[in-house]
Amino acid sequence: MNTNRVNKLKERLSRKLRKFSWNFREAPPLKRPVFIVGTVRSGTSIFAKCLGEHPNLIYPRYRHFELTPEWCDLAGIDMAAVITKRHKCPPLKSSDATDNICEQVRQGFAKILVEEGGNKNMRFVNKNPHLWNKLPFLQAIFPDANLVIISRDIYSTVASTKRLFIANNTRHGLNYYLPPEPQSCWRCIFPGYPD
Repeated sequence: MNTNRVNKLKERLSRKLRKFSWNFREAPPLKRPVFIVGTVRSGTSIFAKCLGEHPNLIYPRYRHFELTPEWCDLAGIDMAAVITKRHKCPPLKSSDATDNICEQVRQGFAKILVEEGGNKNMRFVNKNPHLWNKLPFLQAIFPDANLVIISRDIYSTVASTKRLFIANNTRHGLNYYLPPEPQSCWRCIFPGYPD
């Protein structure tokens, strides 16, 4: 067996043991998490991967890299993405972050931090362009968070977004549109979605 396969097997076993251990302990609270936002195709993914290489930061690698399903499940919100099968991504205010939602999201992300191999001395990193129109909501949940905003020139961003939308249409049959409401994120229509 080659070394790479052995290391992957060890990491997978280690993750399973960390998940199992949740039955016996609590997750440490997240301290000063880092959230990376920017428009779609602005460079948030590559920046998050580079930042996640720092030994004191945890950038989840074994889940959906933006944690969009986790945001939807833990906070009970909509984020339009192929993986969530949701078509809306509405803006949220700080008042949308109830005490219950804040607690669920904090605990859920603290659990992910530990499952990914982190500890109480490490900082959690999440990149998600869908948080762009939810910044007051995000800051209500994590008031001590550091926010990194990525920007890229408009021509490159639009060209790259167009290529992404064409590829998603080809692969998944998705169609995207920008709704008329101000501060709205792109919406997507899935094949067979009722009108």
